[in-house]
Amino acid sequence: MRGASVPTEFQIVITGAGISRDAPADLPGAEDLTLEVWNALASSFDPTIDPGLDAAVRRRLGSMRMEQVLELVTQGRALPVRLVVNVYRRVGNAAFNENHLRLAALDVQHFTLNMDSLIEDAGPGARVVHLHGRWNRPKTIRTTVGHYSRGLSRRLTHRFGRALKGSNVLVIGYSGRDLDVITMFGRYRPAFITWVNRDPEEWEREVQHLRAEYDRDSPDHFKVEPLWAGEYLPTLVLTVPIPGPRRKDAPETGLEDDIAKISPERRSLAVAQLLFGMGLFDELHALLDGQTFRGAVEIRRRKILARTLSREGRFDDALGMLRSPPKRASEVGPWLMNVNEVSALANRAQGSSTRELRLAIALGSILFPTRTLRRMRLLIRVRAAKRLAVAGEARRAAEALRRIVDRRNAHRVLEEPNYADALTWYANALKSIGDLPEALKAAERATRLREYCLPGQAAYAQWKYAEVQAAGGRSDLESDGEFILKIMRDLDDAIDLASQADDKDALSWIHGTAAEVLSDVDPARARWHIEEAAALGAGSPARGGFASGYHLLQRAVVEAAEGQLDAAAATAEQAVDLLASSTVPGGALQGQQTLATIRWRQDATRDLASDLLALAARFADADMPLNKARVLVAAAGLNGRDVDDQFATIADRNGWHDLVRRARHVVGPFPWKHDLLL
Repeated sequence: MRGASVPTEFQIVITGAGISRDAPADLPGAEDLTLEVWNALASSFDPTIDPGLDAAVRRRLGSMRMEQVLELVTQGRALPVRLVVNVYRRVGNAAFNENHLRLAALDVQHFTLNMDSLIEDAGPGARVVHLHGRWNRPKTIRTTVGHYSRGLSRRLTHRFGRALKGSNVLVIGYSGRDLDVITMFGRYRPAFITWVNRDPEEWEREVQHLRAEYDRDSPDHFKVEPLWAGEYLPTLVLTVPIPGPRRKDAPETGLEDDIAKISPERRSLAVAQLLFGMGLFDELHALLDGQTFRGAVEIRRRKILARTLSREGRFDDALGMLRSPPKRASEVGPWLMNVNEVSALANRAQGSSTRELRLAIALGSILFPTRTLRRMRLLIRVRAAKRLAVAGEARRAAEALRRIVDRRNAHRVLEEPNYADALTWYANALKSIGDLPEALKAAERATRLREYCLPGQAAYAQWKYAEVQAAGGRSDLESDGEFILKIMRDLDDAIDLASQADDKDALSWIHGTAAEVLSDVDPARARWHIEEAAALGAGSPARGGFASGYHLLQRAVVEAAEGQLDAAAATAEQAVDLLASSTVPGGALQGQQTLATIRWRQDATRDLASDLLALAARFADADMPLNKARVLVAAAGLNGRDVDDQFATIADRNGWHDLVRRARHVVGPFPWKHDLLL
């Protein structure tokens, strides 16, 4: 049964790696191929890579996507992409299985994300388009974050989109993880989708959104088949021949020999970039310290060292490494990117370096009006918006970031990791001004891009998504337990990601948020999280006065929940002093709110309602409407007054779920859970 011959109701079939899991395909997984790239790179060093470093890299490779690893080792042309994609020649050793035979027998157009040619091998007449390339055509292979950031080629987009639009589509063996493909369903809407997936609850968020959209607009047009590929395909093609044995003529990748031909400087750079992405900074310094490279490779070396110095809190040293612009015009673009990235990471660029940067950009614009410089200009705008946010100008920061993230093709100009970073800061600014529905949308968009980010970037996005949800409170459709379980699931995920990157600052913030969420329901776990936050914060060079004060405030919340009111009051007083000296006015106000609440719990005769009403006016002056609304509701409850329907309508519109319930007396008005600081 070879060739396309079996009629079917589907016009096109989209396939992913899941169709090749059944024997005798025996395809190497992405983790196997990633390990082969590392083995080839490590074996090219003389003297050889230190065994301790080799073991550390191997431990972390399993938690990273192959696209991230290949992006890191090819950044700055350390290793040529055309070279590392030869690792996919390994899939040419596979044999087709019954799934491939059944798919090849269908009279349909196939679009596959797989780089093997097993459907074609199973049926030479099958019409197959490889969206991400084919193993024996290296120039077609798309396998780095940069590739996916740019989306499908114009030719493929046109061909795939024309086939999708209005068609009856079968999706099988595909998780929906590749955003350059899954987004095509929204742009070129099929008439009907049948999605075969054994566990739909574990789908990628993009697929869940697509399903929800179809269920909302036309519930009969998205069908889920909770089966394995090998269970579903026999319902379409009843019988096929028994697949032959696995082929023996395994093609050699030649990767080890090819990498050995690359200059030692570029091989060192490739390993250093990989170590940076894994958070192995000590190992990175040991590899690069004392070395000097030439040209663009030297600029990349200085950039990586500068970024690690920034992580260690040595901001002046980091910027000093990039103070002098390069002499060759061809290196201006990379140098501009390095200065901007390090300055943004330090978050405290000197005025002189900013002027220097703008001057160099003007020079670079004359030399080459390229996509690199367009990206630089947009990154500078992102950095400026971040500085507004850090200075407490949340509304101005939100507006500046909105103009950036809503810009046409912004994600392609910035590339996905930087775009996710901008969305994360946008979500935070929106949360600060109380626009929780839009903040949740922005945070959710950032988390959808986490597969394209390094673990540290993904951790911040996941943390902000959890924090925005926690700030809004539970909806009427979920219980307290369900709500807290949902938030903690996202926070635990963020902790895992930040741990992979060894990002102590991120870990400290995330543990602090977890302590707040758990403070009223599980004080013992909250205490553990706050102690972790304290230890990690002490080891984070990026922790300034605001962060330290906010952490103390979180500790005060935990101590109060444990009934240690005297200790909580003393801690809150320290927090207020620290926050009052920071550049963010809202922090000190939140500290005063927490301190007033703790003192009222120590002495119930205090007039807490008056204190809260006074704070409401100050929150209004600081443009913090959500905080203002919280204290107004609490004050009304303490005074035994109702909150008018107009307020409840405003709160409902802004997604302030807990406030709506309290305003409508669904729950007790005071004290409340989880939202003192978030």
